[in-house]
Amino acid sequence: ESSLGGALFVGLAQALAVFPGLSRSGMTISAGTARGLDRSYAVQFSFLMSIPTILAAVVLQIADAARAGVDPSLLPKYLVGVVVAAASGVGAMRLLQYIARKSRFGGFAYYCWGAGILSMLLSLIS
Repeated sequence: ESSLGGALFVGLAQALAVFPGLSRSGMTISAGTARGLDRSYAVQFSFLMSIPTILAAVVLQIADAARAGVDPSLLPKYLVGVVVAAASGVGAMRLLQYIARKSRFGGFAYYCWGAGILSMLLSLIS
């Protein structure tokens, strides 16, 4: 069962995911399950939490593109990109929900650790 305190806890976990190497979905799903949410529900809640973040990023990118004078004739190509990105996001969410129902997230944790370590190493190099 979710509560205001649980939602705030998951929201804080999402805020921490701005640091390189931290997975937003990994942070929010982990925080949700730590607060007692069912894994499948935590995945769904995490996905729903991403919508305002993604929409805000889109608005900022559109504003940047408008200021840069992007050619309006390229709009159909951009829309195809939006549709493909949305479809792959929904597909990833469904896959993650399947994993949440069938098994544990141990493999995902190892992936996140590896991606985080690699990201930190690459940031030190550049």
